[in-house]
Amino acid sequence: MVELALATSFDANDLSEFNRALRNGANVNLRDRDSRYTVFELACKTPGKNQFIRACLNHGAVLSE
Repeated sequence: MVELALATSFDANDLSEFNRALRNGANVNLRDRDSRYTVFELACKTPGKNQFIRACLNHGAVLSE
């Protein structure tokens, strides 16, 4: 599942694999059933994840309050 690859690469700080998961159709707006946050929201909450935030925005991340 591409969402698992997205989450795993995010946790590993592997931007290359993160982008690969996005190209393969991972949805940055889905919440895992075990998480309160989407990968985009996690990126926004985590210091040093600017490139991940940019990648999410380039792949349809939804901005909300």
